[in-house]
Amino acid sequence: MSPNIYTKFFSGNTHLLLQLSKLQLIVFINLSQFMTRNDNTVDLNVAIKKEICRDVGCTMESLANILTRLVKLKFLIKKGGGRFLINPMVSSRANKQRADVISLSFIKDLKEGKFT
Repeated sequence: MSPNIYTKFFSGNTHLLLQLSKLQLIVFINLSQFMTRNDNTVDLNVAIKKEICRDVGCTMESLANILTRLVKLKFLIKKGGGRFLINPMVSSRANKQRADVISLSFIKDLKEGKFT
C-alpha cells in the first residue's frame, strides 16, 4: 500500500463520479495519488498498474477495461506513451492557483475538441 498522499476532489463536480461503478471509482481515486502536482498527469507504467491492481484487488485485464471506461467518460485523457491527464475538473493535487490554470486549459482544449 502506498503512503498517504493527499488528493483533492472538487465538490461541484462530484455528481460526475456517479457515472462510475464502485470498482471504477476506487481505481480512479487510487490512480489520482500518482498524478503530478504541476500538470495533473500520471505516467502509468507496469509497476504502477500492478500496485493499483494489488491495492484494489483487480486483474491487469480489469484495470485495462476500467482505464478504457475512464477515458471514454473523460475522467482520463490519453496523452500517449502510457501518460494520462486526470480531469482537473474532478481531481487535482495542485495548489488552488495552479489547479485553476490547469482547469481553464482543460476546458479550452475540451471546447476545441482536442480530446477525442
